Amino acid sequence: MTWLLDSIIPPIQLENYFFTNVQFEAFPVSEKGKPSFPPIRKPVIQVSRLDDKKTRWGILLLVESEKPSEEKNQCFSFRLNVYGIFNWKGEEITEKNSDEIKKAIAVSGTGILFGSCREFLQTIVSKGPYPGYRLPAVRFVPTELQIKDISE
Repeated sequence: MTWLLDSIIPPIQLENYFFTNVQFEAFPVSEKGKPSFPPIRKPVIQVSRLDDKKTRWGILLLVESEKPSEEKNQCFSFRLNVYGIFNWKGEEITEKNSDEIKKAIAVSGTGILFGSCREFLQTIVSKGPYPGYRLPAVRFVPTELQIKDISE
């Protein structure tokens, strides 16, 4: 089956992103059996409004592995903080649509930043003795959204 898909430029655009903190520790190859990749903890996300017009947003994402365990023979551990600045180009944010748009910004922006973490980790791990590693696919679903305003 073949699907034809339309592409749409989304109303959230990435202005810039950078890693604010990178920690990576690789462990020696062990004789204890096949090494394992570390499971990741639940990502932590902070969303901040950066201007009064509600068009610029900052998202800070923390992605980290669980603490290393000798029983699991983990290859490495990591902790990445990535910060992205996003521009909202869609409809004006009003009191009526505010929550839905804020959720869209948080979900879309976090997904973009998580992809950056995936590529970054893949590059680091590929320079060592272990096979390639990719962060698992994650679906971000807002449960309770708290936006930090610049005025706070």
